[in-house]
Amino acid sequence: MREIRTLEQEPHDAPACWLIDRPHTLTVCRGTVWLTIEGESDDWWLRAGETLELAPRRKVWISASESNSRFVLASAPVFSPTRRFAFYWLLIRFGQRRSRAL
Repeated sequence: MREIRTLEQEPHDAPACWLIDRPHTLTVCRGTVWLTIEGESDDWWLRAGETLELAPRRKVWISASESNSRFVLASAPVFSPTRRFAFYWLLIRFGQRRSRAL
């Protein structure tokens, strides 16, 4: 499952700080968005229609330079260890039943 968030920000709003826990894609829908990514020397300015891939385990500061700037943050689907265990358990169980039927 993916998580998709649509956010809106005004120029007078304080920059939002995000801790990216898994890969995300940021897409600007309207306006211009300014990003500072921890560990990178340059800032990013993205306009409507532009996209940026965000790596996990980084802090990102996001701010708008135009009124009603809107952007979408979409996370990559990630299996949790519990889901991964359940998936492999079902796979093994299904494989055992199938081999018994043969």
